[in-house]
Amino acid sequence: MTEELKKRLMTAAVAVPILLLLIYVGGIPFLLLIITFIIAGIWELNRILESRGYHPQPEISLLAGAGMALVAYSGNALYLNMYLTLALLAILIFQLGRQDVSLAMNGFSTTIAGVFYIGWLLSHAVLVRNFGLSLRTESVKSVFLLRDSHLGHDVGLFFTIMVLACVFLNDTGAYFAGKNLGKKKLSPTISPNKTWEGFWGGLVTSWVTACLVNLIFQSHFSYLHCLAIGTLVAVFGTLGDLLESLIKRDARIKDSGTFFPGHGGVLDRLDSILFSFPVVYYYLRIIFS
Repeated sequence: MTEELKKRLMTAAVAVPILLLLIYVGGIPFLLLIITFIIAGIWELNRILESRGYHPQPEISLLAGAGMALVAYSGNALYLNMYLTLALLAILIFQLGRQDVSLAMNGFSTTIAGVFYIGWLLSHAVLVRNFGLSLRTESVKSVFLLRDSHLGHDVGLFFTIMVLACVFLNDTGAYFAGKNLGKKKLSPTISPNKTWEGFWGGLVTSWVTACLVNLIFQSHFSYLHCLAIGTLVAVFGTLGDLLESLIKRDARIKDSGTFFPGHGGVLDRLDSILFSFPVVYYYLRIIFS
């Protein structure tokens, strides 16, 4: 066993139980977990941008990004829209204090990129985890989902587990399918190791995973919706992975950081998650509307 593999296994052995516990507990502990990841992710992205000669503003980007999750926790759409507007205005107004005016456009564009790419997208994990709180219990659809199942009223736990399980196992399925069957490159200029065969393998794995989660929780959620969520995660998770690969290729780095020994940085672990949670959340909003 290589030293790198030992690090990966040790990190997983410590991180996975903690992650599962915080997901299960939900509430403030899960919110703090997401805020931690947002702050660490924005910090990593800022370091990458600075290495390429850009000048994001760390103080306001970290504060604005963390605030996204806090406001999302309230579950109030009006507050969230207000916060998005105020955060954007604050970032723009902050440029007025720059001593070097030639960095103004550079500063606000890269600062906005970090806040919205990481803070806004990842805050949807909080919205999905708290999804049960936003369901109207008198709704025919929600009553059918909850009736005679093991979900109780915590459907947010169910959907959060489904998304994360699909993300992680889609990645595993794509890896093994690509390694054993891969021939046609998916995006040779961005990620030469990804293949179409790997993508299809990941998609099938994501379908199976979503259906298995549904079976384990014994919910009344339609298996057609499970397949739809599995598809959304496979497609958008892959796109998120490619975007992060594009950023790293532009910065000429292998990993975004060293937050997880043997696994790379926070962005290396969040790339697919950042795209998956938002699309699944809005899909759920549509089917439960």
